Amino acid sequence: MKIIKKKYILLVLFILTVLSVIYIYSLVKIDKSVPTQQTSPLPTMLVPFVQVNKLLGGSREIPFDNFAIEFSFSKEVDPQTIDIKIAPYIDFGVNYSKDKKTVFIYPSQRWEYKTKYSLELNVQSMTGDTLSNSIFYEFIPEKPINSTLDERKI
Repeated sequence: MKIIKKKYILLVLFILTVLSVIYIYSLVKIDKSVPTQQTSPLPTMLVPFVQVNKLLGGSREIPFDNFAIEFSFSKEVDPQTIDIKIAPYIDFGVNYSKDKKTVFIYPSQRWEYKTKYSLELNVQSMTGDTLSNSIFYEFIPEKPINSTLDERKI
């Protein structure tokens, strides 16, 4: 009777082992009916073409009446695509930083104090990206009061 009992226990243990193996295999088994997703390399981060400096408009004391207005961008600008409108009209020049990410707009002569200027700027990047909107900037140059830069008697 002891032999039958041992055989019965061994048979039960064997069946439990087989069922455990089948259960574990079913947990880790990959379903072949569902296509696996192939991994692709991560895309490079796309940098949008935007203005990265924010200018404060309005009335500002300006020590020099020929100061340049600076617009910085996230990518190199294409000088061939720059479109600038200034009202009231004034002759102006344009310079660029060495990396071509910053545009400097300055008057050929000078900004008139106490005059409200409106500037509209449109430009594309060297890769052809465009701004989502034109840049509008308004300012009023004001002569500094009690400036150390006033003419001094020598």
